[in-house]
This record gives sequence, structure tokens and C-alpha cells, in this order.
Amino acid sequence: MPIYIKLIKTLAFVAVVLYVLRFLITLLSKERSVYVPDPSRHFFMLFWALLCLMIAGPLVVTYIAAPRMSPLEAALLLTVGVILAAFSLPVFALHIQYFFNDFQKLVELDKKNESFKIYDVRNKLFYRKEDIVRATRVKCGSKKFFWSNYEYITFEIRNGSLITLTSLLMPLDKLTKFINSNRIQVEHKSICFI
Repeated sequence: MPIYIKLIKTLAFVAVVLYVLRFLITLLSKERSVYVPDPSRHFFMLFWALLCLMIAGPLVVTYIAAPRMSPLEAALLLTVGVILAAFSLPVFALHIQYFFNDFQKLVELDKKNESFKIYDVRNKLFYRKEDIVRATRVKCGSKKFFWSNYEYITFEIRNGSLITLTSLLMPLDKLTKFINSNRIQVEHKSICFI
């Protein structure tokens, strides 16, 4: 029985630390006009998946480290641990894909002129709001899952090229409010892989 009390205390401590960290990051972040991938945005997007993984980890470790459990306890620990870990896997897959997509991109918002500029540093390209012909925004169909914050927008540029920005770089609502709504097509997917 003491192993369960230690496990519950550990899980509660991990949850409290993550919540306090998220609160402090939200409190200390300020409104800005230039967006690049930064650690606070990564943490904000990965929060629920990290929490799940940090709760699933001790459950699976307890299953492995405590061989004197009854079969029911062992099955319950393993099942809950694996289910929690499985919920976080799509988030990590999306996060890695979005990270490599946004790796060397920068967005500069000009609120005074209601415009923005997109810099693709890797390809040495620069796009203005006026260059955009059409935009396709892909959102998660349901807001119930950990990965529902992951969405992306693909801009079709006048010269025929496409550029994709994701919610890992910035909240996309801040970008789409500067685009005429009849130029934005919205699609829904269950998981928004690019």
C-alpha cells in the first residue's frame, strides 16, 4: 500500500509543477509583433501530452519495479499507463512535424497597417500579405483531444508557390484576422498532419 501513496504524491507533485510552470509562462509572456519558434510556445503546445506522459511513466515503472502485485493491480497499472502514453503519441508526432516545417520561419505582424510579412530563412524567401492569392486553414474537427490546438494554414502565393505556417509558430487567429475572409478556405481533419 505505501507504494501507491508514494505514486499518488509523485503524480500530484508533477501535475502541480507543470500547472505552475504553464501559469508563469502565460503570465510572463507579452504581446509581440515578431513570431519565431520559442520554448514557451513549445511548452504551451505540449503541456497536456507532457502531463499524460509524466503520469503514465511512474505507472509503468511501478508495474515493472513491483513484482509482488496482484494480477488485477498489475493489469490496471499497465493498462492505464499505456492508454495515457498512447494519448500523447499523436501530439509528439504532430509537434515534430510542425517543428521541422516552421524551423526557420519568421512572421512579422504590422498591426498599425493591418499587414504581415513571412520570412522563410531556409529558402531565403520573403512574402507579404499582398502576395497571397488564397489561404487554406486546416483545423482539428474536435476540441476534445490533446492535439486539437495543432492546426496549420497554407498560403498560395502569386508566383504559384505554397508556404505553410503552423500553430507551433504562433496562434493562427492573429494572422488570419488580417486576411479577407473570402480568401480563406477552412478544412477540418481529425488529426492535422501536414
